[in-house]
Amino acid sequence: MEFKILGPLEVCDGDRTVDVGGPKQRAVLAALVIDAGSVVSLDRLIDQLWGDQPPARATGTLQAYIFNLRRVLEPGRAPRTPARLLATRPPGYALLVDAGRIDAVRFERAVAHGGRLLVGGRPDEAAVELGDALALWRGDALADLAAEPFARAEIARLDELRAVALECLVEAELALGHHARVIAELEHRVAEQPLRERTHGLLMLALYRAGRQADALRVYQAARATLGSELGIEPGPALRRLDRDILAQAPSLDWKPPTAPAPPPSAAPRSVPPSDGVRETQAGRRPLVGRETALANLTGALATVASGDGPRVVLLAGEAGIGKSRLAEELSEQAPGRGFDVAWGRCFEGAGAPAFWPWLQVVRAAVAGRTLADADHALGPARADLAQILPELDPGAPPRSASPSVADGDLDAARFQLFDSLSDFLARATAQRPLLVVLDDLHLADRSSLLALQFLATDRRPSRLLVVGTYRDDEVGPTHILAELLATLATESRVERLALTGLGAAAVGRYIEAVTGQAVGGDVVYGVHRHTGGNPFFFTELVRLLASEGRLGAGAAATPVAELPARVRDVVRRRVGRLPEDTQALLTVAAVVGDDFSLDVLERASGIGGDRLLDLVEVALVTRVIVARNGTGRYGFGHALVRQTLYEDLTPVHRSRLHARVGHAIEELWAPDLSAHRAELAHHFGLGAPAGTAGPAVDYGVAAAEAAMSALAYEQAADHWAGALAALELHRPGDREARHGILIGLADARRRSGDIVGSRQALEAAVEVVIRMGDAEGMARTAISFGGPAVWSWRAYGVVDRPAVDLLERALDSLGERDSPLRVEVMGMLAVELLYAEDRDRGATMSAEALAMARRIDEPRVVAAALNLHYIASLGPDQPQHRLALAEEMAALPAAGAPAEIGLVGRLLRIPSLLELGDIDGVDVDLDSCHQMAERLRQPALVAQLAWCRATRSLLAGRYGEAEERSVEALSLHQRTSLWGPMECFGAQLFTLRRDQGRLAELEPFLVDLGDTSEFEDFGHAAALMYLETDRPDDAVRALGASGAALPPKVPDWSWLFLTCVQAEVCAGLPQALRDRSATERLYRDLVPHVGLMAVIGTGICCWGPVGYFVARLAAALGQVSEAIALLEAAIAVDDRRSLRPWGARARAELAAVLAARDGPGDHQQAARLTAEAAATATEITMTGLLIPGADAAPSR
Repeated sequence: MEFKILGPLEVCDGDRTVDVGGPKQRAVLAALVIDAGSVVSLDRLIDQLWGDQPPARATGTLQAYIFNLRRVLEPGRAPRTPARLLATRPPGYALLVDAGRIDAVRFERAVAHGGRLLVGGRPDEAAVELGDALALWRGDALADLAAEPFARAEIARLDELRAVALECLVEAELALGHHARVIAELEHRVAEQPLRERTHGLLMLALYRAGRQADALRVYQAARATLGSELGIEPGPALRRLDRDILAQAPSLDWKPPTAPAPPPSAAPRSVPPSDGVRETQAGRRPLVGRETALANLTGALATVASGDGPRVVLLAGEAGIGKSRLAEELSEQAPGRGFDVAWGRCFEGAGAPAFWPWLQVVRAAVAGRTLADADHALGPARADLAQILPELDPGAPPRSASPSVADGDLDAARFQLFDSLSDFLARATAQRPLLVVLDDLHLADRSSLLALQFLATDRRPSRLLVVGTYRDDEVGPTHILAELLATLATESRVERLALTGLGAAAVGRYIEAVTGQAVGGDVVYGVHRHTGGNPFFFTELVRLLASEGRLGAGAAATPVAELPARVRDVVRRRVGRLPEDTQALLTVAAVVGDDFSLDVLERASGIGGDRLLDLVEVALVTRVIVARNGTGRYGFGHALVRQTLYEDLTPVHRSRLHARVGHAIEELWAPDLSAHRAELAHHFGLGAPAGTAGPAVDYGVAAAEAAMSALAYEQAADHWAGALAALELHRPGDREARHGILIGLADARRRSGDIVGSRQALEAAVEVVIRMGDAEGMARTAISFGGPAVWSWRAYGVVDRPAVDLLERALDSLGERDSPLRVEVMGMLAVELLYAEDRDRGATMSAEALAMARRIDEPRVVAAALNLHYIASLGPDQPQHRLALAEEMAALPAAGAPAEIGLVGRLLRIPSLLELGDIDGVDVDLDSCHQMAERLRQPALVAQLAWCRATRSLLAGRYGEAEERSVEALSLHQRTSLWGPMECFGAQLFTLRRDQGRLAELEPFLVDLGDTSEFEDFGHAAALMYLETDRPDDAVRALGASGAALPPKVPDWSWLFLTCVQAEVCAGLPQALRDRSATERLYRDLVPHVGLMAVIGTGICCWGPVGYFVARLAAALGQVSEAIALLEAAIAVDDRRSLRPWGARARAELAAVLAARDGPGDHQQAARLTAEAAATATEITMTGLLIPGADAAPSR
């Protein structure tokens, strides 16, 4: 019985998982496992289960749990006999189990052993031990009981031990020179546990040794900032010393190969040319990953036989390409360092090889690797017998006859004598030095070679011999000659069988990183693993193909591979080709059905039924070409690549016909209720359309798309709409009405999935159709199809789509003047299209009229659409209260029957208005509620908008690490849509972050590139501010372009207030000699009316604190000192009240500078106090950009 707590609580009896009951009963067992071997009192158990409020019959309930646990833990215990595992021990109970049966105990012991190996200068063994220890974890410790108070201390203890183990493993990997391999894992661990200085130090060392000195230094700065902000402390001496050593490029940091413990003199490693059968370490072999446990078993067997406890046999079983030979090669490379000779014998596939061929290679290699005297001693009396199969051992002997005469004795006795001599030779040879023999591809061996192996495995004479054999278990059927040997050896204690299966996704990821030298995204790893089933040969070839095509970027391998590597196809064809032809034909039909199939569908589609079908499936199961899905009655291919090869080998005509047959089979099987199978039917009839199923492909495609839309699965819906459209071209190419309806559905699905460009393309095609139809109302409905709840315009900044405007104008004219829902939406859409046009004011007026009309119609859906469109059309520097009211009305409309997503949009649009008005508490409330709604509605554009707002909130609070993480996340989410502006949004947030961190100089290339490529022209002002704050005023003026310091006014759109504040910062920061006074005065006049607001851009993408701060800086530049002081004092009050710590520090630093410059009575004292307060805040939140370099607590503007 095994007890596992390194993950959810689990009890295993052999291969069976024991059901230990519900949560409370599991908690009882967990408490006993934690204190296994010790008595846990009844009172303590009750306290752990129920705390201060136990039920009235707590004792009885607890005893019932104990009874139930005893029943499942010892099902065979006789009545009235005492429990052996869960024993009664006054004043409570104890779990009496061998400590080694508890995974947490084994983990602790392995970590301790690994640590000792590491300290002892054996990092290779330490890495194996620690890797195996960490592999025991199945998730978070006691994950299903994490909320139980009694478990928290144990969880914390185990988590700490796990962190230590990971750090020790990384130390071992670094000692082995695997610098680049550990960087990604360390970065992940630093993000998870940012206060662990040792992890930071290991990451710094790995980066430095990988040639990334600058990144190593940045890790130190980040660690210093985190420790300062979270704990108010500096890094410890070790981390500070490492930082200094990296700066000095200290030689002590350079990697030096570990010095292996010297082998005994008699075990000096020797190498023999591989052609002679003795293997030595070779460069260029693919890396070995994910086989740490198997390799540890093999190296353990080496240690066992080295002490004389041999011979031993280890058989490595697995399908082709699973890594049997590669594992044996790795063992062969390590064996000489342990004093072993190594000899290989490869079995030959094909005719012509002599009997005993693998053993001939072994004997030849073992003799060739010895001095003449040693060889003579090892051969001893066996020379004559072995010369019968290897004449070169006794050149003077007469040639052996082709067949023995009667005088030669009984044939069986002669063969026994030969086996005995082979065993004697190996025993004598290993008395000199231990020997590793590798017999590769035993499934190809002749019977005589297998019988020799059987004799050797059952021979009891002591030797220092380890035989490792590899074979493909999927090619060894019941009648195979190797099957007899395996059955015979099954009970032999000296024979061990290791079955190798596909590697996990994590190991595949490590492999890709090792061969490409770079970490790759999770989508790539998932895609490669899913397609190959973790088979190393398959994924090696696939990675090679993807790398050659430049397709190892994020997400590239998550989609099916267009063409399989030829070597993979050949292996798959060869494997399937061994099966009976009828089985191959059945598998071809299964490949068309899909990755997962039932026998019912397969029977109808193939026309093969009854016992014949089961017989053919049985053959495929035995050879593991297909596998049973546990407990589901369904089947699937062992590797997706097998299915893909079978599928791709079909001709297009045959493929279409089979898809049609599969579609009809599903219809027959599940009629009359096909609702759960619409997607399958759409898929198969769509691909079978050339074979005559285009009609049902259209019908099922539309039905599947509508069902997916209802399930909020917009990406799948878009695929189904596209499939229906393609089928319609074959079925009824002239059906404009059907084509128009499908295109409208496709445009809607793509818009909701974030594919704005694809949505627009579908909409444009729908417009062409409806114009040909001459349907005025249809034209109007098509024109508004691109609408729907949104937080900003679907157009890129400054773009006016004149064809869309013309279409909407025509649609509006066709509808007349009467109130109608359609007219409301057309007017609102037209207003949004005019957002960047010269007559944008007409659009704003039109959207207001549309809203008034919607109110007269008084339908929630219509009012919701009008409110949303009016909000977007009226975005600008004025009326935040009005926009807030619009957003609040939107947020409340779902309760009246409007779509749920309008409620999310309303709450999202409340956020920028609340920010402008300074209601930070309201922002926090909406961020929390929006997060829950966004998770449910799953609209990518809205999820991305929420992520930007969350990053803005972190920036306002001065939580810079969190802000950067959220900003990067928002960028990733935004880039998954085709909405305009992901880099522009990221640029605004990154500039704000790096400015506060004092790292603006890093952004120069980024800002210059963004200024050259973005439709948003105002990054020149950001570049100018960057130059000013890095003491490059002349470059700042040049960055402003032709207008220079004149700083022309901005268009009064949604960006006006924020960008005008940026201009104010630039203007105030310019040296007086370069400053344009008229521009300063104009900026001052423009901003004064907005002093009570916060500087927000768009829908909350970025916020720069109170507008009054920027007006104060302009006032100071104009010499209006008293006004500047009053405005700054007001800004400080606002910042303090709203906990806007970065802006409070900036305002204090600015006020201190103004007071110091005025030099009035008490000004210097007040300035000093403000400076100290600003510096204290800046230090606490690591706002390095506000501190003068080299000065303590001296703020800088």
